[in-house]
Amino acid sequence: MPPWLPDDAPAPLPGTEISTIHFYINDNNEAVVYDPETTIVPYTSVRGKNGTATIYWTMKNQVFWSVTSVTKAYMLFSGNITSNQGGSYGVGDVGGAGYVSGTKSIPSYAGRTTTVTLNGFMIDAWGISFTLPGVSSSYYRSK
Repeated sequence: MPPWLPDDAPAPLPGTEISTIHFYINDNNEAVVYDPETTIVPYTSVRGKNGTATIYWTMKNQVFWSVTSVTKAYMLFSGNITSNQGGSYGVGDVGGAGYVSGTKSIPSYAGRTTTVTLNGFMIDAWGISFTLPGVSSSYYRSK
């Protein structure tokens, strides 16, 4: 396991290649692992055999998304961000160094939790990869 991963992080299930670890970096630059069923945090990253997909809130109506290929070479990502408040927003780009990213305006509403999910596929030197399970991030807007 990487040295930045906390000791209490969940271990991968036997016989699987992909595990989802929900974490964020706090103000002290420490990785904090959390249970998405009981905790709302603004940052999620999922790492698979072929790359990493990330989404997080940058402000009350904007999310940042990124997809990284382990090949570090030209790749294409095409997908969408969906919101539990309704809406589907297309995202995608071509990356020369195995990395694509962007921001997207997503409405959030006072007194509600808005959850966004990044889904899509990547084509790189290793073929086609999918962001499964979807990478999600939640934001509670009080005002």
